Amino acid sequence: MCILQRLGYCPKSYVRVLTQSNTLTIAREKAAKALKEKGETPEELLRSIKENEAAVAEAQREVDAWKAIVVEKARREEAAKAEAERIATEKAEAERKAAEERERAEKEEEARVEAERKAEEAESDKEEAEKRMDDEEPKPLGSGVFGNIYNQFKGKVKEAFDFLMKHKGGDLLGVFHRKDVGDIDLVWGDENGGLAHILNKHVGEGKSFANVDEAMSHIQNIIETGKNDFEDGDKIVFRKGSELVTVRKNFREGGKKIADKNWVLTAYDKEAADNGNRVTTKVIEGKATPHTASIDKGSEKPEKKQEKQSVFDKAKEIADKEEKKRKAEA
Repeated sequence: MCILQRLGYCPKSYVRVLTQSNTLTIAREKAAKALKEKGETPEELLRSIKENEAAVAEAQREVDAWKAIVVEKARREEAAKAEAERIATEKAEAERKAAEERERAEKEEEARVEAERKAEEAESDKEEAEKRMDDEEPKPLGSGVFGNIYNQFKGKVKEAFDFLMKHKGGDLLGVFHRKDVGDIDLVWGDENGGLAHILNKHVGEGKSFANVDEAMSHIQNIIETGKNDFEDGDKIVFRKGSELVTVRKNFREGGKKIADKNWVLTAYDKEAADNGNRVTTKVIEGKATPHTASIDKGSEKPEKKQEKQSVFDKAKEIADKEEKKRKAEA
């Protein structure tokens, strides 16, 4: 039996005792009372003292051992607590990240759904706008040399271009205006004059105007702010830098002037490659694409082919002859 057991402390109760204050002091006082020297002779007393010292040393070793156990238990409990806290922290962090990921995914899904909704609305609005445009199609005033005549586009340059590009025909009154000239009309025309001629010959890569929008803005700017560079009885030429817009002042048929009318004949940049060459441009759905006419020189015949003249060429030819005649009579 160890000294602690003799003193009334079992190992289990000792662990509890060690957690209280003055534990060792209490144990030593109790041991001091129990360990009294015994013996009648000096030898017996000396032996008793040595036994008591051995018992005290044994008790000290027991105390130190149980202190070590308590310390180790406390260390393990602290380590277990720290590990539990680490696991809890990692779990909380994982849950936080998972929540953030769910929130991000939900937001992305909401954004996707919203984008699809807006796209569907935009498509629906576009269809409705096209339907309204068809329903609200301008009614012509009548018909003339250039097709149906409309007066709903005065000062509405973009709307006029869009209308002619869509319908590929028409005579739009008063699209442009100058104080010194008055209203200037925009017509679709054909390959010899009008918007169709400008698009086919002077709009495209490497030409006077890179695209339809550029042609539209430049033509408007030249007419409104350009210099009156030349004028005679049949035409006016407005210039701004190297860019020109030619406006016919009438329309002739068979050499006879059948109408006084200011209308855009052509527009181009004198310094561009398309000035005088044979490169043309096909206009498809409002977009200009380069197209070069192919010529097989080996198949050309020596005799000249009779080319069909348009009403524009005839009118110009007759006007030139009349001008020469007037100068000769003067």
